Amino acid sequence: MSVCSQPITCIENLPNEIFYEIFTYLEGCKLYEAFTNLNIRFQRLLNSSYVSLNIQISSFPEAILEHRCTDIIVPNKHQIISILIVNYCDNDKIFTLFTIDSSFTQLESLVLKNVNVNKTITILSNLISLLRLFSLTIHLNNNCQDLNNIYRLIFRLPVLKSFRILLKNFVKFTLMSMAFNEQYSSIEYMNIGHRCTLNNIISLLSYTPRLSYLTCEELFELLYNIPILIPITLSNLIHISIGFCNIRFEHFEIFIQKFCTQIEVLRIMTSNYFAYLNVNRWERLIQDYMPHMHQFYFQHHKFIDRWTIFLPYRLLINRSTSPFWINRRCFFDCHLDIDSRSHGQLIYSFHFSKNKMLTLNKYIKSKTNFNDSVIVTDAKYAAKIIQLTVTSLDFTQCTVIMAENIRSFILTAQFSHLNINCKWVSISTLIKLVWYLTNLYSLHLSNLTILEIKSLSIDDIEIFRLASKENKIKLS
Repeated sequence: MSVCSQPITCIENLPNEIFYEIFTYLEGCKLYEAFTNLNIRFQRLLNSSYVSLNIQISSFPEAILEHRCTDIIVPNKHQIISILIVNYCDNDKIFTLFTIDSSFTQLESLVLKNVNVNKTITILSNLISLLRLFSLTIHLNNNCQDLNNIYRLIFRLPVLKSFRILLKNFVKFTLMSMAFNEQYSSIEYMNIGHRCTLNNIISLLSYTPRLSYLTCEELFELLYNIPILIPITLSNLIHISIGFCNIRFEHFEIFIQKFCTQIEVLRIMTSNYFAYLNVNRWERLIQDYMPHMHQFYFQHHKFIDRWTIFLPYRLLINRSTSPFWINRRCFFDCHLDIDSRSHGQLIYSFHFSKNKMLTLNKYIKSKTNFNDSVIVTDAKYAAKIIQLTVTSLDFTQCTVIMAENIRSFILTAQFSHLNINCKWVSISTLIKLVWYLTNLYSLHLSNLTILEIKSLSIDDIEIFRLASKENKIKLS
């Protein structure tokens, strides 16, 4: 390879390969508008088979839209590998200027945003002739009463690997018929951004035997809806994420047992059913039916008031110290946010990652900055962290019943780590929390403004003295 004796001082002296690399970072229409008609060399570069176009267009303003569709997109369809269409005005003007069909021979990715159902069905009918369309994302802008037609057209696309659908409004999704052999789809990644029942999911899975990654925004349950049990082989399904799981735990267990035994990663959020808080059931389910799982993320949201019963959460926390969870470096966290005198939110979560064992270095420090600090007295307790996170709490502002329920919960739960993530907290509340948590080994303070120590009452000073003697962390 020869070395040029003269430095390159003009951009036009750069080799073609550099320009090809630069072009990959530019949106296709802007690329043409910047480099076309400059000179013969750039015109040849733009027309080269080495240049692929990533197109992003919107329906506003109309003059620019018409120019880009007529002068750039249509003449260069054979170079376009991705298209993002944003239909701001919802007038379908954009779809009268060009049609996505078999002439887009290199198209690999298509994103449709704010498109109505009828136009989406028309577009999907033309996509079956595209033999390189690997990725498809659809954002529907109106309520769709029947998603079956859309899903049937999606499953006919010959080489589709990734599919995502999102709906703005609630959709009534009637149950699809189960797939036959000739109806199988090539989809490996599916993201369902709308509500659906467990049986909806099962029917969709019957069309996607190659599926590896499944994401669902929300699962809900119809009255007396029993899961359909059909023979489906999903040997590649290793990753499931459910944004909000509002079905009974026994039905979720059936789903896992029958269809998800190869799963490696599970993410799930629940709210209504306390059965999901039974760590013993989770332990049995994971051991018996998910032996390959190495990442597990669970979160349970609960709106709390003065009458909230904390017993299920306390039992869950106190049962979470079994060898099963400790060996997996499971991290348990109870997030407490009391935003008024009698209302708030409790978020309980636990997770483990066998491939990426929790990075506990930040919890195991001998010296630390108090403003963003973590104090741990013994590294062996980092393997079974049960954390209480407080983002808003003031015992002096809570009702008597609310304060007593919270105090009883904190006293009896075996929290080992306290994370204070408030903008403001009284020193009195902080001292009480540390005093209540007799099993505490670490304390994390961040984003915090604390009232001066002189505001302590005589009782608070006595509590501080007792906590300093009895608690396992060092207070300073």
